[in-house]
Amino acid sequence: MTIAEVFLLLMFVVWLGNVIESTPGEGDPNITIAMLRERIGELERKNAALVAERTQLMAEIEALKIMAANWQRKYETATRGAPKCVPDSNVLANFSVVDGVVTGVVSTTDDDVTAWLADRGIPSGIVLNSAQVDQLLVSVREWYSSNRVSIGDKNEQLSECRFDYHFRYVTAQDYKTAKKRFEEAGYFYPAGNTEIVVPH
Repeated sequence: MTIAEVFLLLMFVVWLGNVIESTPGEGDPNITIAMLRERIGELERKNAALVAERTQLMAEIEALKIMAANWQRKYETATRGAPKCVPDSNVLANFSVVDGVVTGVVSTTDDDVTAWLADRGIPSGIVLNSAQVDQLLVSVREWYSSNRVSIGDKNEQLSECRFDYHFRYVTAQDYKTAKKRFEEAGYFYPAGNTEIVVPH
């Protein structure tokens, strides 16, 4: 029996008790009323027990969610090497390397990150030239040092995070340039790359 059903039954018993109490009939009404009140008390106790059980179950479900999130962070840290900086929009930028020339666009939609970059003169949604890409990398280093993320079960362990990035390239040398500049230098983890096919 659900809490709603118990509540409806309780209301019906209360209503029935009022009707019997106010309606003359055979038998001792005091006995009938006493029995109904005893039944009401029993239903109230059952209802309280159900409410307590539901509260306990909700607390256990919330604890399991926290445990699952902690294990997910630990798994990502173990497989990535460093946790994500933001959970839902960790791809910070899309870069293009064409004949050695590097450009980029800030692609994350995280409000805190985009506001933080804007304060440092790095806008979102427009193409950044090579000098602006250099400034972006400087700002990324600053973010890593000042915005550590928690990885422990009780958020007591802090770790330096890493953003992800996409890049496009034309030649094999462009590919090597991107890998060396963005990954080997420790700025980003790869989230995929695309070869730009130039028509002949």
